[in-house]
Amino acid sequence: MIHFTSSAIKILQNHLPKSPDAGFRLLITRNCASIQYTLRQEESSLPNDEIIEIGEGIKLFIYADTFPLVDNTTVDFVEDKAKSGFTFDNPNVIIPNCSSCESTCQEAL
Repeated sequence: MIHFTSSAIKILQNHLPKSPDAGFRLLITRNCASIQYTLRQEESSLPNDEIIEIGEGIKLFIYADTFPLVDNTTVDFVEDKAKSGFTFDNPNVIIPNCSSCESTCQEAL
């Protein structure tokens, strides 16, 4: 399960798409130095998506093959003087030690 804090849910509710089939897609991009997460609006799910209800009327779509990588992740929304945005606390991520990382080692999950 993916856990969203109340502040993260509040932000998503403020940007909730109008269509009842719409939701947000969680994308993961990994390279040997970091993991990046993207939440974007989607008009509908895909046939092999995991669909998670994360709040009243909020659907989260995740590609089924990447769901195990984000299981037990906590998503929060932080806002302070320096930055604002979603943060992802993912206990499943182990970043390999890569001494010569090139752009070719980047992969989308």
